[in-house]
Amino acid sequence: MKRKKSSVKYTRYVLHKGEYQIGERNTRTGFKGELIIRLNGSGEQRDKLALLLRYARYAGIGAKTAIGMGGILLFEMDKAKRMAAVAQ
Repeated sequence: MKRKKSSVKYTRYVLHKGEYQIGERNTRTGFKGELIIRLNGSGEQRDKLALLLRYARYAGIGAKTAIGMGGILLFEMDKAKRMAAVAQ
């Protein structure tokens, strides 16, 4: 049985550098933006990636999630193959 080759492609992204306020006097540099990915692979592979992205809505992405950075919004654009993640 031949396995279908899978790949994850970033079809579009936009990033903006910004400051994140922590308390009254502290700021951290971070990024806001949008990422659209396309997964070519089996339904099982898409399901696993979707599960990880859905978990990221609650856990965040990156090193500073404990102070509120790393949040994402997730939009399923096309049930078959595309999802968009927007940094908050």
